[in-house]
Amino acid sequence: MGLGWHLHLSLLLTICAKDAVIVAVEFIDFPRTVDVDESATVGVVASFTVICNTSSSSRPTVNLENISPTTTFFNLPNALGNGTFQVTLRPGADMNAREVNQYILTFKAECPGETPVTSQLYIHVKEVDRLECEDTFLNTAARPLLVPENAAPDTVIYTVTLKRKGRGSLRFAFEDASVPFTLNSMGEVLVPATGFTRTQAGKLFQVNIMVNDSDGRSCRSLLMVRVQPVYHNTVNFT
Repeated sequence: MGLGWHLHLSLLLTICAKDAVIVAVEFIDFPRTVDVDESATVGVVASFTVICNTSSSSRPTVNLENISPTTTFFNLPNALGNGTFQVTLRPGADMNAREVNQYILTFKAECPGETPVTSQLYIHVKEVDRLECEDTFLNTAARPLLVPENAAPDTVIYTVTLKRKGRGSLRFAFEDASVPFTLNSMGEVLVPATGFTRTQAGKLFQVNIMVNDSDGRSCRSLLMVRVQPVYHNTVNFT
């Protein structure tokens, strides 16, 4: 066979190879990172566009393949038309930057006859000032705080603890002023200044403490306290 045959075969293979090339889907204006306040509970996190390169009439599809770490805070991509998609927070999302400060969402875009493409969105969760009480009720409901009936007046029996201290100065107050305890400006619960009475011995008290910060935010600390009776010697004179 002559040289011309080899040139013809090479050209034919080149043309076939070009025809066999499969183009890939494209993400347009895809944000690699976004910042979201941990206090956010609803709204759009990110928007992006996906285009199909082989046919303008093809409609791309986008799936949320993975979220790391696993969470239910984010909705599946919402198609708005013209290849535009939005990622939104689920209503009631409860993010905590101290527990998780970054989520990685992996998306997969597909078009008919085109190579699928994946892309990752990094969501940085920003910590914000907020007031949050420790949930002591779950612990003391089953095992109340025990205080002896003869505890000395003004003895500190409990101090309110906070997960987040909010902003500015804090104010502490009993929701029910009838409880037989006192509460100071540091969030300390004290035995009454005159001590416990005999009638209070053996009783179980639910103490609800409201905490407010300078920005008007509030949280509640719940405490169960039982006043333990103390045996009293009785002397009878006959």
